[in-house]
Amino acid sequence: MKVLRVGSIFLLAMLLAPAIAGAADSAQGGFPAGPLWLSKTALTEGDSVQIFAAVYDAGTEKISGDTVFLIDGASIGSVHFDLNAGEAKIASLSWNAKEGTHTISAELQNAADTDAKQPLSLSKDKTESLSATVAAPPPQPAVVQMFSAPSSTVSSPRRIGS
Repeated sequence: MKVLRVGSIFLLAMLLAPAIAGAADSAQGGFPAGPLWLSKTALTEGDSVQIFAAVYDAGTEKISGDTVFLIDGASIGSVHFDLNAGEAKIASLSWNAKEGTHTISAELQNAADTDAKQPLSLSKDKTESLSATVAAPPPQPAVVQMFSAPSSTVSSPRRIGS
């Protein structure tokens, strides 16, 4: 009976060891499930669009870091965050839309335990991707085209009566 109890305690310790060992450098938090969202649904080239992502801290420590926004895998900028335990905030960044279909995402970088000043990894440090199609700009009105087109009828002045 004593061997069974010691064996059970050993087995339980072995199962919990990875969770205990990783607890110091990882935290529950990051991005909630689901994609980012945009300030507009119909996009045209040149539109200024806000990209939003929620960030949360489900742990017991204060955390900080940077929310990096990506278009087609390339960073377009970042927003710093500081979160108290149990807090959530919305990070946003402006993007000037370009014609075409784009993949939009965000990831967390430089995450740290604010009080201990130690780097940490968050349980969800990347968002799901969002696909956005941006339409070509509309053609200019005929009046604008008429005044912006080069004129070929310019001639030099003529003298009358000579």
